[in-house]
Amino acid sequence: MIDYQVLLITLGVLLCIVALTTVAAIGNKVITGRQESSKRAFLDRLRKSFLLLKTGVPEDREEGMHRIVQALSGKWSEMASQEVSQLELAVRLDVIHALEEEGVIQRCLRQAKSPLKWNRARALRILGELKVPSSVPALLSALEDKDSDVRNVAARSLGRMKLQAAEEALVECLGRHGPSVSARIAAICIEMGPRTAPLLIRSLREGTPKARFWSARNPGRDQGSRATRSLGTRSRTRRTTSAPPRSGRWA
Repeated sequence: MIDYQVLLITLGVLLCIVALTTVAAIGNKVITGRQESSKRAFLDRLRKSFLLLKTGVPEDREEGMHRIVQALSGKWSEMASQEVSQLELAVRLDVIHALEEEGVIQRCLRQAKSPLKWNRARALRILGELKVPSSVPALLSALEDKDSDVRNVAARSLGRMKLQAAEEALVECLGRHGPSVSARIAAICIEMGPRTAPLLIRSLREGTPKARFWSARNPGRDQGSRATRSLGTRSRTRRTTSAPPRSGRWA
């Protein structure tokens, strides 16, 4: 026999679940829409600030730089750093100088040591986009971070900097870390292209067995070049010494 009271209660619970799910979906859509609108407005203001730097009017330039510094200190600072990274060199250097004077770079360096992993990762991404040479030691130190996500962000940020000092330090780190970070560093070296080829050749000749192993995994996208042929030859002749141990953990 059907218990209509239980049936009605069950239907009521189901209707409540459907209603709550619908309200949550609508709320999420509204919040997402507002967030996207806020991002677009922020980018529009930031790009207008970049234009003020090029007017030649001291007052406009000062106002534009003030807005840019504020943008790098607010909610969308990571997105702002990506926009700064695309500026022409002379303008970007002026912006970085202003950020250093206002203490924005120092704040990022402090946050790179935050007890919260996402704060560390965010600060490292910003430093990588801004390409500040003085931040290279902090990024290298972050390769030793206890969290694998932060280590990967640090490796990626070093690759984004496109500075000779950062590239040399990155290649020197091959084989010093666990397989996941070493693989990430090796992949970034590939993305850098021919700039890192001489460094990888030197690593194959003079590096530790693990460093030679990861260096030898890099040359796939530079077929036919002298660096690729040299790396391939070194890889074959030292295969027995460059491969990592078959058993046990290795870092």
